[in-house]
Amino acid sequence: MKRSILIILIGFFVTATVQSQQKLTLQQCHQSAIQYFPITKQRQLLQQLSDFTLKNISTNTLPKISVNTQLTYQSDVTGLPSEFAGPSIPEIPKGQYKATLDIQQNLYNGGLTKGQKKIEHATLQVEQQKIEISEYELKERVNKFYFGILLLDESKALTELLIKELQDKISSMSSGVRNGIVGEDQLNELKAEIIKVEQNEIELISNRKALLDVLGLLMNQSLAENTSLVSPSVELAQFGIDSSRPEQLLFTYQSTLLEANRDLLGVSLKPQAFAFAQTGVGQPGLNFLDDQAQGFYIVGVKVKWDLWDWNKTNYSKQQVSIRQNIIATEKEFFDMNANAALAQKQNEMDKLNRLIDKDKELIALRTSIKETASSQLSGGIITTTDYLSKLNAESLSKLNHKVRVMELELAKIDYLMILGKEVTD
Repeated sequence: MKRSILIILIGFFVTATVQSQQKLTLQQCHQSAIQYFPITKQRQLLQQLSDFTLKNISTNTLPKISVNTQLTYQSDVTGLPSEFAGPSIPEIPKGQYKATLDIQQNLYNGGLTKGQKKIEHATLQVEQQKIEISEYELKERVNKFYFGILLLDESKALTELLIKELQDKISSMSSGVRNGIVGEDQLNELKAEIIKVEQNEIELISNRKALLDVLGLLMNQSLAENTSLVSPSVELAQFGIDSSRPEQLLFTYQSTLLEANRDLLGVSLKPQAFAFAQTGVGQPGLNFLDDQAQGFYIVGVKVKWDLWDWNKTNYSKQQVSIRQNIIATEKEFFDMNANAALAQKQNEMDKLNRLIDKDKELIALRTSIKETASSQLSGGIITTTDYLSKLNAESLSKLNHKVRVMELELAKIDYLMILGKEVTD
């Protein structure tokens, strides 16, 4: 019964330990970092700002209503000459007042409202795309820390294997020391080597924690030291070679915004029509010959058309064209750099693939040499120093292999990032 309870407790403990170990993928790190990224919060703010701007623009189609009052005193008023022999006419008062309610309704404004809305939509696209670029740069930062941790994990795993091999060697040589076949000083050299390797392991663990802390800050998460990162494996063949970098979309949106501004410039040369109405009370009213306060109203239509602006619109359109040419050259320069980066990254991947193939051959040779040296050390043919030299050479060849494998995966992801592709796990 006690044994059954003990087995259950052990099983529960192991399960709890496994569950408490957090596993993260590169895509999850990207998503968490972007979700917490302060600039990402501007997306909603920019959308809200654009919504209010569009509402303000829409008021152009609504009637404008205003109340106006005027109180004046003038030094002279219109009157008939004193020698005029006709009937007498009331004298117009020098003190006058007028209170009116004015209404103006836009009938046609040459497409001004439509053009302003088009500009606002294009402006929002530009600003949102700038956020996309910032998020893209954040992903690149996450990649560096993520792969830095993975590389430390590989180094630590090799270190643990090295410690295990040294411990096994010490165990196998202990009997030789007791029988006088191997000197105790050689055994102590192995023990000293273990201490050096353990010191290296401590540094690896500390460096890993430092990188994990920074990664956690980018993600706004507290990552435990035993957090496990999944090593991504990317197959470039499943991705197309077309580029969709956020910077390229920004160039497109900027050009669209300039085009919207160009369209709006032509509005100033189009006629505008308004309907208006005015009602109120004044002394005098519309009849200046009646000095009594009177109510009145006026309705009408007004057309405004600026026929000539001294080429101001044309000059402004030429400025827009120049700005579009500047954007075109910036895009061309960016594409040139991106293509150069792709070629450089492709060469790097080709080189790493060749080196990895050679690593496998080298590891096989180093392992064979080390195993021979191990037998020779047990037989007292070589010294511990000679054996450690062969052991460290094998360990270094394995580490170089792991580093290059990790560098190759990072190079693949960098290649995708240059293309603007989303890294999926």
